[in-house]
Amino acid sequence: MLQRFRLNSIGLLLLVGFTLSGCSKFAVNNSSLDYRDAKPTTPLQLPADQPTRPFVALYPVPELADRAPDNAPTVSNPKGNRFMIPAPMPLDVAAIQARASVDVGRPSAPTIVVDGNGFPILRIEGSADRVFEALLQSLGTAKINVSKTTRSTGQIDVQFDQQAYILRLGRSGSATTVSVQNRKDVLADATLSSSLLTQIIQHWPT
Repeated sequence: MLQRFRLNSIGLLLLVGFTLSGCSKFAVNNSSLDYRDAKPTTPLQLPADQPTRPFVALYPVPELADRAPDNAPTVSNPKGNRFMIPAPMPLDVAAIQARASVDVGRPSAPTIVVDGNGFPILRIEGSADRVFEALLQSLGTAKINVSKTTRSTGQIDVQFDQQAYILRLGRSGSATTVSVQNRKDVLADATLSSSLLTQIIQHWPT
């Protein structure tokens, strides 16, 4: 009895081992590629004499180009009877690193937003240091005289329309805000501020 039990146990282990190894070693067809033989079915016909809600497919089948199946990646094993996840495309690490080193913190195009009191403020996404440099470059291109810069406090003193003003830089998350103030440390006239900020936008470096 004990010997028969041992033989049955050995046989069971061999069967399990063969089953587990057969899937990979012998590539037994497991029907994982049957989806390729799927055929379209007739659309559901709704009763014409009964009111129904419009039928909208939850998962519409996209239209494929004529050559799409020929250009599709291989998704089967060498024997062609089991689904196999395609290997990922190799990454161009050098190109990614070069692009990242150039674009990290690159300032976005500035836009004018209005605060709660109706005063225009410039908003720019990107590194604070790079925004500061781009702002100075824009002022120079617009021929707006810069009399003083204080990077530590985010302040640029300018001469505009024969008057002295201060561009005050602030930080909100990943964005830099720029407001126009007069020498009394209050916001300048909204019309004048909009004119100055528009000059900055028009001469912003690309």
